Amino acid sequence: MEDRRNPLDRAFNVAVNHMASKIFPSGFDVSDNAPQDHETLFALLNAGRRMLVWSGGSDRTIFDCPSTNHAFRAWHDWCHWTGSHPFTPLGEFQVYKMQRDHLTELYGFATIRHWNWHKILYTEIIGQLEYQREHGEFPDDQRAFADEYLLHLDTLFDFERFPRLKRYAETRNGNAEILSVNETSDGFLIADCRFNEGEEDEYCHSAFLGQVSHFERK
Repeated sequence: MEDRRNPLDRAFNVAVNHMASKIFPSGFDVSDNAPQDHETLFALLNAGRRMLVWSGGSDRTIFDCPSTNHAFRAWHDWCHWTGSHPFTPLGEFQVYKMQRDHLTELYGFATIRHWNWHKILYTEIIGQLEYQREHGEFPDDQRAFADEYLLHLDTLFDFERFPRLKRYAETRNGNAEILSVNETSDGFLIADCRFNEGEEDEYCHSAFLGQVSHFERK
């Protein structure tokens, strides 16, 4: 039977299901009554119970496949638990980095496709978080949101906003792409960067950006 689904990136769907199958070889459970906060999730998994993810909100996603969306949630929530990262902006950022690193470890970082996966991952986690904090809810049409967000992602962390990073890149005689920004507990920002220096790429350097606000502090 012909597969008429239209995911944002079919290979990313495959990677998500691959990761979930590695983490949960015996599967996970899906329910409309799943943990909604990290305390409940951690208690469930610390008790030796199976991963349980929410079944809802899986119709209009970048995966165009509810089961793949559930697999992504299981992988994502497992990272929250294993990394002891709460459901906070900084906790979500840390989980994004964990999932990004999983993809790099499993598939490498050798192609444009894999770089695009990192941007898709950032959109799915941090982009939706930004939307939720602005609108009070997550986007109903996640696919439409992702299509628009990805168009602007490359300009979110530009050198004009972060001149320290520009000077840092210039001292290395190279070009830098800002992958993500991490707010420390004392309000400072660190950028994860990919530097292109001639024929050599150095991935995930860190640059100190100064005390500027990225995520709204509670």
